[in-house]
Amino acid sequence: MRRDNDNRATARLVAAWPEPPWEAKNQAAVHTWYPAKFGGGQVAPLRAIADTVATWPEYATAVAVRLDAYDQIAVCAPHAFDDLLDGVCGATRAGSAWRFPGNDSPAIAPPNAGPASAS
Repeated sequence: MRRDNDNRATARLVAAWPEPPWEAKNQAAVHTWYPAKFGGGQVAPLRAIADTVATWPEYATAVAVRLDAYDQIAVCAPHAFDDLLDGVCGATRAGSAWRFPGNDSPAIAPPNAGPASAS
């Protein structure tokens, strides 16, 4: 669970596919560095991928995909796919959101982004 493993995984992803920007993190190790980076008290170790993904702040991106032992795609989406499929990006536990341009729904500005505007 060392950070240099994360860096090696990120480098492999970038070498294989330079875009989008990659950041590989061993979610099982978050409790070892989270308090130092973000402050606050100790964070309990996460026991399952669903528990980990459920903590991600953007519901639309709280999706994990992997190949299982039978080379079948396994998807974990603890908040379902509604935000992702509806084009809502940035939905947070605080409830703010913005929508992709061209989406029929009005946009709500993310925190500190200025006034909301309709798309």
